Amino acid sequence: MVAKNILLLSYRDYRGDGVAAYNLAKYLHDSHYNVSMVVSEKTKTDRFIVTTYLQEFKNTSLPLRMYKRAARQLNKKFFENKTYKFSDFDNKYDFFVDQEITSHLSAEAILNSISFTPDLVLVASMHDLVNTTELAKINELTKAPIYLIMMDMFPLTGGCHHAWDCKGFEFGCSSCPAILNDAFKDRAAKNFKLKIENVRKANMQVIAGSGRALGQAKNSLLFKDQKVIHNINGFVDQAIFNTHSRQYAKHLFGLNADDKVIFTGAEHVSNERKGFKYFLEAIRNLYDIVTDAERLSLIVMIAAKAEQNQELLTQIPFRIKFIEFIQDDRLLSVAYQAAEVFVCSSIEDPGPITVSQAMACGTPVAGFYMGAISNLVINNENGFKAPLRDSVQLAAGILHLLRLSNEEFASYSKNAVEQVAKHSSKTHFLHTIDEILNN
Repeated sequence: MVAKNILLLSYRDYRGDGVAAYNLAKYLHDSHYNVSMVVSEKTKTDRFIVTTYLQEFKNTSLPLRMYKRAARQLNKKFFENKTYKFSDFDNKYDFFVDQEITSHLSAEAILNSISFTPDLVLVASMHDLVNTTELAKINELTKAPIYLIMMDMFPLTGGCHHAWDCKGFEFGCSSCPAILNDAFKDRAAKNFKLKIENVRKANMQVIAGSGRALGQAKNSLLFKDQKVIHNINGFVDQAIFNTHSRQYAKHLFGLNADDKVIFTGAEHVSNERKGFKYFLEAIRNLYDIVTDAERLSLIVMIAAKAEQNQELLTQIPFRIKFIEFIQDDRLLSVAYQAAEVFVCSSIEDPGPITVSQAMACGTPVAGFYMGAISNLVINNENGFKAPLRDSVQLAAGILHLLRLSNEEFASYSKNAVEQVAKHSSKTHFLHTIDEILNN
């Protein structure tokens, strides 16, 4: 059987969306597909990752490459679209003004950077890389089907990456709440009009990244007629994220065997989407409803730099254990296994991947009805999901998970692992790709 050729497009190969895209490409590469991942910014050494920027300056010295790159970024920031100001937009929506009318790379430049004609094009992120006009050209030149992966809501909208409560993507993105300046109020609708023309011209499809994203895609004007919308649910590699280290995980992080550990992250404390203030409210509510003995045994483990988060010491009434932000997945897996419960307090999120990772490690998850929690977490089976922003219910859910007997915890843990294996694993993702290629 001849190996299929897959082109994956991503703005970068690092940080949240870039790492997720890289994992996609690596899974496919390791499964004997011919894969090229085209990025604007490359940091990893894998040969299947290519960047047209580096090719453009491949015979240029490193200092000059760095200078030209800095000049390009400064030009983009200060001179392109100079009629727009930051104050013209509500930054919580992450609105990209001219994504649909500008493109960093042309279809020809992308195709010339790879060594094959793709049988399938996966688009993980477009900003500062490519727009739907160039994607339609790629489809015209190669006849390869194009699938937009919902790392966030951008595939559905006229410019925003996070729509919050806005339903504009269901009707064409008129009167966009992300645009505060009336002079540009029609920009989202114009972007959307161009996007829908290109999507229909090339018959582009969408892949959801969570249960909530799946519902949004089915209701969207762009993709409501798509017959099958696949959902890859924040895929994880269970060879890395598993339960194999639970017996010594606490010891590795300097915790006592009888500590009851609540694990969360605080890298984005000031980011409204991550809902950290609701986590703090839930923890304070939890303190009021636990027994004195439970107060002594409880510890909140936070992935964050201690020196930058000293204020949390006064806001969290339990003992706190700071651990540095973990970039090694195997160590991160052990951190999940050191906890009795992982808390995700996001209130606007396409994932996050941490939900699937924690569940793969057999750790029950508590959080709000949002993103991956909406369909992966099942109350009274593998975790607890509370109504959005209801910190009182979230505290009650955390307490329920902390009070599980050993037998109950083992059942929740087993159910969490099985849920990931079924809906959010490497195997599930590869099965999805096979199904797309064979239809």
